[in-house]
Amino acid sequence: MPRSRFRLFARHLAFPVVVLFLALDVAGMTAVAPVLAAEEGTNQKDKITKRPRYDAGLTGGTIIQLETMWIPVVVSGNRRQYVGMTVQLLPNPDRLVEACYSTPWVTEALITYFNTNGLSQADRRDLNDRAFTSSLSAVVDRVAKPGIFRGVKVLDGPPAELDFADSELSLVCV
Repeated sequence: MPRSRFRLFARHLAFPVVVLFLALDVAGMTAVAPVLAAEEGTNQKDKITKRPRYDAGLTGGTIIQLETMWIPVVVSGNRRQYVGMTVQLLPNPDRLVEACYSTPWVTEALITYFNTNGLSQADRRDLNDRAFTSSLSAVVDRVAKPGIFRGVKVLDGPPAELDFADSELSLVCV
């Protein structure tokens, strides 16, 4: 009989104790996380306070750099290999706020475009080809109004280092 009482006691005690530990753990994480970010923040994005999108014109940036996209490249036959590439949008300086608000939709459209069409090995070798960049610009103009972006650049590999103003504009818009 004492064993069944202990099980009953343990069962009723276990839930509040687990909830208490989770509450303390979450409270401890929220108190420690900003301090760790401030100490370890070597990335420029960590040091910047994010402005609202309607203040995009105050950043002084000229490039919106998207996060790395995994783009399928068609290799031998119909087999695809996914390669990390970085897309940079070049907004019209007079329409930065509109460009900033349309950036998430442009990102989704580019992901859909790349996954539908894929890249060939030749396209990957020549990312600055006029036909390739014009097709990307057509996708961007179809989602955003024409004239919001001046162009699109694709960089093979991880993101490029940006100056402070471009990094701040990218942070605001992405």
